[in-house]
Amino acid sequence: MTMTIKDLHDVKPFSKAKFAVVRAAAQAVREDGPRAATLKNVAGRAGITEPAIFRHFDGVDGLFEGLFHVVEGAWRHFAEAFDPAAAPLARLGKALKYRIELLSADLDLAYLALYPRQVFGGYPELRARIDSIWEQDRVLVEACLTEAIASGALRGEVAMESLRALTVGACQSLAIRWVESTGSFDLVKTFDTLWEDFLKLATPASRKRAATKA
Repeated sequence: MTMTIKDLHDVKPFSKAKFAVVRAAAQAVREDGPRAATLKNVAGRAGITEPAIFRHFDGVDGLFEGLFHVVEGAWRHFAEAFDPAAAPLARLGKALKYRIELLSADLDLAYLALYPRQVFGGYPELRARIDSIWEQDRVLVEACLTEAIASGALRGEVAMESLRALTVGACQSLAIRWVESTGSFDLVKTFDTLWEDFLKLATPASRKRAATKA
């Protein structure tokens, strides 16, 4: 997985110069919080003058708009990873793994994607757009889980909220732990184990017996 912040602008990939500014802002936010994304701090990290930032962004607000477009691009890719032709559990597993692979390729991107409400706390309109994105994700995930229950691939007595917590919630928590550890473990490999364990816990006993006999 080679996709990074540079590739995820919602209109076109960032130019080299614009990418340097966005990367500097993303690093400042991840390391020291949103308030650290000042023009002075970002310019220093990017190795440019403060006025040079205005060639690409309209001040600090423009910088945060740029960061938001990266987050929006990431979540759009997450949504596109749900393959409607795949069986429901395979569709969900592949989509979540793609999410993990993309996050594992870029620590700064992972932080922005996982903590958007904190990053954009000073921008109510952007927070509202984040909530809308998350609602779309919830719909996609619950469609997979509902279809899996209907087909008998998942135990029907488990509440939907619990299934979401065991899938997306666990995936999210794992990625957050990876970011907070500054990428100290293999995120993709750990996710693979997590997903296998989920399938063991949530698969009906009849299917487990059939798989064992086969």
